[in-house]
Amino acid sequence: MANVSNDRGALAENLRAEAEGKYAGTQAWREYERRTEHRSEAQNAASAERLMDVFREFGRILETDPKGEHAQRLAAKLRQVITEEYYNCTPCILSGLGKTYAEDERMRRFIDEAAGEGTALFASRAIAAYCARSDT
Repeated sequence: MANVSNDRGALAENLRAEAEGKYAGTQAWREYERRTEHRSEAQNAASAERLMDVFREFGRILETDPKGEHAQRLAAKLRQVITEEYYNCTPCILSGLGKTYAEDERMRRFIDEAAGEGTALFASRAIAAYCARSDT
């Protein structure tokens, strides 16, 4: 179990470093840094767990329509959690994240290991539907 935790921590750090390389200088990245720079390890873990809880909820509804009401509420909830914990998650940003959840093998595995096989792809589809109809 310790290895899984260490692997997940290393992956999270690698993904954070990649995001910094891509998005440093953007308003969202500056907001992320401002919000997280003084957090303790426990606070960071709680934020990450809150995010993963939403994915676990997605994992419990895999047999439903990703465009359905429940999945759409979860996509909105995911956006809200990201906004509350990290940065203002606009529909455009959420759309990009949703694509990453499905297309990046590491991210897909990370989510599926925590929330069940197929969760990352399902969440990605729900997010795509949410963003397609969202203009806020």
